[in-house]
Amino acid sequence: MTNLRRGALALSAMIRLLDQKRPLLGWVLVLFLSCTSSGFIASEEAKAKVQKGALLVDVRTPEEFAEGHIKGAINLPVDELEQRKSELKPDAEIVLYCRSGARSGRAKSMLERSGYQRVYNLGGMSNW
Repeated sequence: MTNLRRGALALSAMIRLLDQKRPLLGWVLVLFLSCTSSGFIASEEAKAKVQKGALLVDVRTPEEFAEGHIKGAINLPVDELEQRKSELKPDAEIVLYCRSGARSGRAKSMLERSGYQRVYNLGGMSNW
């Protein structure tokens, strides 16, 4: 679901709840939808995309990667991403992860600003 579609649904639901004199529920719904629209991908969906050929990218440091990573992932540290993004095809599906989701979120934003459109943030490696 796109962020635009999610926003339209949230607005529609909020208006219905306001009409029913239930504004608190409307605001809770908007907050929930805004939090879930941050580009995170569910584990099952990420695994399915990778099985179909999406590139799995670990954006942690090389040291963290060496300590353990998801099988099949490549290491492209977020701090090197700007210089090395040419290693990624702009039309490829890319699933990003890190330790907690913060760095993969930054990497997703960087790639999207550079024109990559099929980029997904798994969040932390434990979400796999």
